[in-house]
Amino acid sequence: MQQTVFHLARRSAPQIGGVESHLSQLIPELQKLGYHSSILNEQMLLDHSGGIRSHKLAVWAGMFRQLPALWQAAIIHVHDVFWWLLPFLPLLWWKRIYITFHGYESVAGPSQTQKFWHQLASWLTRGTICIGGFHTKWYGVTSNQISYGAVARVQKQPHTTIKKAVFIGRLESDTGFGSYMQAVALAKKNGSKIHLDVYGEGSQRSWAEQYVRRHKLPVTFYGFVPNAGALIGRYSCAFVSQYLAILESLSAGVPVIAYAKTEFKKDYLQMTPFASWISIANSPTQIVAAYTDLVPLAAAARSWSHKQTWKKLAQQYHELWSKK
Repeated sequence: MQQTVFHLARRSAPQIGGVESHLSQLIPELQKLGYHSSILNEQMLLDHSGGIRSHKLAVWAGMFRQLPALWQAAIIHVHDVFWWLLPFLPLLWWKRIYITFHGYESVAGPSQTQKFWHQLASWLTRGTICIGGFHTKWYGVTSNQISYGAVARVQKQPHTTIKKAVFIGRLESDTGFGSYMQAVALAKKNGSKIHLDVYGEGSQRSWAEQYVRRHKLPVTFYGFVPNAGALIGRYSCAFVSQYLAILESLSAGVPVIAYAKTEFKKDYLQMTPFASWISIANSPTQIVAAYTDLVPLAAAARSWSHKQTWKKLAQQYHELWSKK
């Protein structure tokens, strides 16, 4: 007999992002384990809010209209947006409610307010999954399950590998994009070259295109490309610092240079099973040095990444939900 699960998430497919990909890949595997999943995202709630202008009140109005469905669900699983449930907890106290903490608000680290809300959500739910081991240290939450995400196996393409680096992700300061660009310029200034292909969009794209033209850098912008992670196997190095892109790179056997300027971001990367297999840089100079001294990826890294499957992640959810 199938159990019904309502996932609460700010966004979901076809929108693009980490949580969106997490849910779209996870739900088919959960179906195989006997769970029928539905998603409530923010837009669905706002569409049924009755035209209320206040964003928070509009979300809660939408949630109020969904109470009958939530009452009937066997499990409610929250993906970061625990505040959606706050006014309704007295009506849902008997429900099996769980939460996944996915990411972080700032590379500078969480504020006291953000720590409080994480701890409250952890206390008021039956169990937690943390994406990354940094949550306990930085947010003070105890996790029942820790995951670093999952990835479909990415194939290495040895006969078509090009001597280029690839960046995949948001063109924003928190992904280190600006520092990677500065590293390309620094390499040129030092008499060497880093050819870089960029897949992604963000607020820094306009600046980056001007920067490339001004310094005549060997950088190509491809914009957002669906499933760009499947292309990583063509490259000799990946300039990435988020879990999914790192897993895709390791799966393809491609060395990773991850950028971490703050202590928080260093812990985000170092408190992982793959920390010893990647290069972590905190400046454009260190990025260039790591690229210059690039070594082949350890076989153990690729082997470990191949075990991080969506089936394994679904099993972690199943174990959490089965906990008495």
